[in-house]
Amino acid sequence: MHYASGKDYVDLKVSDGTTMAAYVTRPTDRGKHPGIMVFQEAFGVNSYIRDVADRFAKEGFTAIAPELFHRTGPGFEGNYSDFPGVQPHTSKLTVEGLEADARAAYDWFKNDHRPAYNEKASKQAWPMTLEFLKYHLK
Repeated sequence: MHYASGKDYVDLKVSDGTTMAAYVTRPTDRGKHPGIMVFQEAFGVNSYIRDVADRFAKEGFTAIAPELFHRTGPGFEGNYSDFPGVQPHTSKLTVEGLEADARAAYDWFKNDHRPAYNEKASKQAWPMTLEFLKYHLK
């Protein structure tokens, strides 16, 4: 794994043995900052999602946007006018895969040492994130 400074991609090892790219953006100052995960929509980690992450960085957050389609189309960026083109990727998502992907991004925050990390807040938020993913993949 390499570490980002400013805007970059990092490679995350996922517990299922896959490698997932994630877009990372940080505030311009080198201090510690709170972290936030930005989840893609059906069209991948495209310019819009990167812009959302960049806007969080401008507000003082380290933001990571994991590429959830890394198993079916690493680097995939769909076209907003072609929803059928994203269905081969969205149809292959599983609760287990998304949990592993979210965990890999979460672990990156814990191990990166640059974001301000709050274990108590993270332990409270993590179960809610998983429940949200499970509910929306039923």
